[in-house]
Amino acid sequence: MHAAAPDLELVAVENNQVFGHVLAAPGDLAGQQALAVAPLSVHPNYQRQGIGSALMTELLDRADRRAG
Repeated sequence: MHAAAPDLELVAVENNQVFGHVLAAPGDLAGQQALAVAPLSVHPNYQRQGIGSALMTELLDRADRRAG
């Protein structure tokens, strides 16, 4: 596994407080490129508002752009 790339770590922030986070790192799975996703977390007060989905969507979009 490789170290996480800065563009594959995302946070959701409001009023200078982080309330959501997701992290991924590129890797190799039996000769195939893979993306390992660390825990996706959203503070309980912000859950069920689509924030986790938005973080994952952006993360996957960035990973696709990196793969070119």
